[in-house]
Amino acid sequence: MFAFPAAYEFEWGQVGERLVWADAVAGSLPEAEFAIEDNAEKSGTVSIGYGSFDTPTASITFASGSKTLGNFLASDGLNSHRFLDTPEFDPVHARGNAASVFDRLDWQPSDATAFHLNLSAAHSWFQVPNTYDQQSAAQDQRQHMTSFNVGLAFSRVLSPSFLLTANSWVRQDRVEYFPSANLVSDQPATLSQSRRLTSTGMRGDLTYSRGRHSVKGGIQFQATPLSEFFTTGLTNPGFNFSLRGRKRSSRSKSLAHRSEPMHRYGVRAKHFVSASPFAV
Repeated sequence: MFAFPAAYEFEWGQVGERLVWADAVAGSLPEAEFAIEDNAEKSGTVSIGYGSFDTPTASITFASGSKTLGNFLASDGLNSHRFLDTPEFDPVHARGNAASVFDRLDWQPSDATAFHLNLSAAHSWFQVPNTYDQQSAAQDQRQHMTSFNVGLAFSRVLSPSFLLTANSWVRQDRVEYFPSANLVSDQPATLSQSRRLTSTGMRGDLTYSRGRHSVKGGIQFQATPLSEFFTTGLTNPGFNFSLRGRKRSSRSKSLAHRSEPMHRYGVRAKHFVSASPFAV
């Protein structure tokens, strides 16, 4: 068993977590370590809580497994009237909620072959906290975030010396920032965003081990489509738009009097594909 630090190379699909890699020579762990009979064993937990600022929480886990098939499911969520830290002592316009679900399915049809499927999804929605002045102006800015991940992995022990592994994945993160229905209510500026980042790819490698020596070679293909659009503009004519103490230009003064978004930006990147050569 080996433990790797965070952000360990391209080999793990750019996952920024601490990883533990455990491979048995025979392709499966001894039954004595697993202590799982042929009949599926089931277990689960349910947790419910309630905290300050009207914050209920809940989490559920469920596990079921046998010698050849196993599944683990976890889900949690919360709702709060103070989702983010607020600029005022009393929370104003600070509600939010979040939920996530994760499922792991393992199938081992033989001692030499194993399949692993990871599924996850997450969501959060929250209001951007207001000051008292922004609340009196009816400012109502919100943000919504969603993400999902699908990963399929395969491993095959070809011989006592050769191990073949392959995996594929699709991940996406989407962020949307919404301004107030009346843009003039946003003080001192209005802002909207729509961003999406997708990562998809596949990789495979072959490992040869003999004695204390090992050689590993593989290849990886990855595509990363990116889409990003946002709009921003000043709504407060008295907003100080100076830069390093300089006075505002006549253009910035005129922009400050406009109540609609003045600047619109958009970025759309084509697929970015990377290939990783064999490594020894």
